[in-house]
Amino acid sequence: LGARTFQRGSFLELMATQVPVMFIIRTRRIPFFRRPPSGFLILNTAIILLIGWTIALSPFGKVFGFEPLPPALFAALLGITILYLATVEGAKRLFEKLVRME
Repeated sequence: LGARTFQRGSFLELMATQVPVMFIIRTRRIPFFRRPPSGFLILNTAIILLIGWTIALSPFGKVFGFEPLPPALFAALLGITILYLATVEGAKRLFEKLVRME
């Protein structure tokens, strides 16, 4: 894989992980289940993700130097995203447990 393929994959992975992290850290509870975020926040987040992914996956992405991604890389991105978000949730719970102990 070339540098431009890596750039596109990295951009998509960052969009898929960093934006949803705000939903994880915004509450002590599991996001979306016990205290759902406002519709405004969900809508804006969806728009941001849609714009970012559309730019990266469309022919317009070539303006930014993005190269097409092999299908197997999408599966890897999905796995990385799930593991990353689960790790953030676990770290949040560990932090909350440690803070309560003090």
